Amino acid sequence: MVSIEILATVFFLGVLHGLIPSHWVPVMALKKQYHWTVLRTFKITALVSIAHIMSTIIIGVAFSFLGNLLSRMLQHTFSIQVVSSLILFLFGIIFIYRHYYHHHFHLYHQDEVLKQKNTSRQIRLLIIAMLFSPCMEITGMYFVGGIFNWQLVVWISLIYFIVSFFSSLLWILFFDALSKKFNFHHIEHNSGLLSGMSLIISAVLIYFI
Repeated sequence: MVSIEILATVFFLGVLHGLIPSHWVPVMALKKQYHWTVLRTFKITALVSIAHIMSTIIIGVAFSFLGNLLSRMLQHTFSIQVVSSLILFLFGIIFIYRHYYHHHFHLYHQDEVLKQKNTSRQIRLLIIAMLFSPCMEITGMYFVGGIFNWQLVVWISLIYFIVSFFSSLLWILFFDALSKKFNFHHIEHNSGLLSGMSLIISAVLIYFI
């Protein structure tokens, strides 16, 4: 039952991940600048997304080792549910705190990409920027996954990769059609708040259910 709540939160964070404008605005800007086809845009988005997701998973697995170590240290003092709920609750508080103190999650600056003259250089800059800008919101779920078992860590990785990857591809079409009508900065501005709230809700569900 606990695994369902954890994986549901991972799914939500993966969808939210694809919605954040800083993940797709530079790609859309390059698409319009160079008149890329949809297929070309998808290829670049896929490369950027894979670099970002894989670096996130690597750091997440490292957090899983920390969670596993913590569970071994506290297994005779607290139950797994108590430790995992506390960890997720603390992660949630951290992201909400960062949100209200304006530490938002801009992974790179669009201007730094667009001011480059060479197209290949712009693409490489995007990939490198995303590679070294992992999504830290998901690390709390990895931490808890390590507390329970490694099979759960594998499922977290699979779901996060699949949902984040395909949401990036699908949402970019939606955003391309609506970017002139809506201001999606509001979503990015509140991404930390939404992530923090989802972690806290997951912590409460794990503790009481």
